[in-house]
Amino acid sequence: MTDVGSQTGGTATGYVTDDTTPTLKGRAEAGAKVEIYDNDQKIGETTADAEGNWTFTPESELAEGDHSFTTCAIDAAGNVSEMSQPWKLVIEIHEFEPIDGDEEPGISEIIDNEGPIQGPILSGGSTDDTKPTLNGKGEPGDTIIITDNGDKIGETTVDENGDWSFTPDIELSEGEHELAVIIEDKGVTSPSRLIRGL
Repeated sequence: MTDVGSQTGGTATGYVTDDTTPTLKGRAEAGAKVEIYDNDQKIGETTADAEGNWTFTPESELAEGDHSFTTCAIDAAGNVSEMSQPWKLVIEIHEFEPIDGDEEPGISEIIDNEGPIQGPILSGGSTDDTKPTLNGKGEPGDTIIITDNGDKIGETTVDENGDWSFTPDIELSEGEHELAVIIEDKGVTSPSRLIRGL
């Protein structure tokens, strides 16, 4: 969550995550107290540093479902800013079992490395990372071809431990991406994983 509080700026909203204690980030006047609200209920407060940056992580886990975060800033003179525009987040908790190396090839996880919400992306979830990292397993030495909506976007090799990792060279566009992998020369295609670029 970026640029909220007394100063606002554009940032993607509507993330889907399984993180029940997401870290929120924003900007306000240096030294200002920032109050954080979730669905109109105050869940905590923090203080902007000398550069005007602040971060906040809830002490208690948030429930599954829709969350709408807003903030207000209070400066040293006691002036209270207007409430920020809402920043929305959906928390969905799913059990996901990585694919074993002895089974069909697959994408064990897709990692978001950019923006305020980082970490594993749920299948069908949203991300603002245009170059998310894909991880998986396979037989050492196998060449793994990665496809996006049926088109090849790159390849990588399974290491000696049976692991592989791939980060696209070209940014993924906004919209839906159906990612899958193929073992070269074996013609085995994995089940696809769907993500949505914001």
